[in-house]
Amino acid sequence: MSASWDKTIMVWEVSTGFLLKTFKGHENWVLGIDINEAGTRMVSSSKGREIIYWDTNIKSDKNILNIFEEEHENMIDVVIFAPLKTAKTITKARMDQDTEVDEQTGGTTPAEETKQEEEENKGEKETNEGMTEIEKRSEELRKARERVAQLKKRTGRKTKEANEEEKKEESVDDIEVKDEFVASGSRDKRIKIWSAKKGT
Repeated sequence: MSASWDKTIMVWEVSTGFLLKTFKGHENWVLGIDINEAGTRMVSSSKGREIIYWDTNIKSDKNILNIFEEEHENMIDVVIFAPLKTAKTITKARMDQDTEVDEQTGGTTPAEETKQEEEENKGEKETNEGMTEIEKRSEELRKARERVAQLKKRTGRKTKEANEEEKKEESVDDIEVKDEFVASGSRDKRIKIWSAKKGT
């Protein structure tokens, strides 16, 4: 395969020098290309700050699977597929990150937590307006007990999950990779890791 400033990628038959296919899709110079281990997918980067994820089937009419754009601030000189071992490490890191978020928020996202708090505060305000002082104290005590019960429940769940995690502690080699990951290097002095299927 060859990449060119004419914005194309070409596939050649080595033994004959015959051109098998021309891949078109970039709007600027193609600077880097890489092919996955299976030879079924290709990634390419350009001066136009875009990465294209391709199907390498030379008989297909629609080879472009995904385009990643505008994350880098300068031309992207290098783009490569993460080897399987690296992909497993990335997958494990993402799994650990998701677990940490669940533990910190109790399974809710920060946005959901904020919304819940706003609704609770709104409900408290509406309730407090029509209450006597004694009723207010009783309501506050009831809510405090509910919060303590929730914290105990959440702590118990964390302990149970931690025990299960210790029992099921899996090595990187045991992790199943369901996505391909791509690393890109740019003149904006940054390296980025991408999910090839999602383009994120």
